[in-house]
Amino acid sequence: MIGVTTRVRAEMPGDQTPLPRAPGWQIATIGLLVLLGNAAHGMIVRSAHPSGYKGRHWDVAVDGPWPYPTDDVRTYLIVMALDTLFGIWFLQRRSKTSLALRSLAFGLINLLAIVAMVPLMMHVGEPLTSLLGWFLWATAWGLLFALCAGIAGWAGLPAPRNPP
Repeated sequence: MIGVTTRVRAEMPGDQTPLPRAPGWQIATIGLLVLLGNAAHGMIVRSAHPSGYKGRHWDVAVDGPWPYPTDDVRTYLIVMALDTLFGIWFLQRRSKTSLALRSLAFGLINLLAIVAMVPLMMHVGEPLTSLLGWFLWATAWGLLFALCAGIAGWAGLPAPRNPP
């Protein structure tokens, strides 16, 4: 019979202990996931109705029933999911940068996406307006969470213990 032993040793000079994760990153992640679910549901439901310039000038007698924009909905849902995954990775990673600064950076990145979308927004309808709404809410969440995390860090509130 082979004996299984556990070898325990002290940290050696060449070992690099990974940095702990910032406390509270789970709250930021859950908030992003809730916002994603709400935005995705809204986009799927609202895209079934005529909207935007094309929707206002849609004549059912001439053009037939409003076609559901499946390709656009799928594309924008993927963009929203990738933005959420980036945000989760960015907020939960082990870093010397505080969670408040990372959340602020995530909010500002999404703000840049809003600014980039402004020229596209003149006559568009769903689902692009839902994508703009997603970036707006993700920006607001990033900035709000940065403010709350900054206040919690400044006030010296005890950090919740979470495993690495």
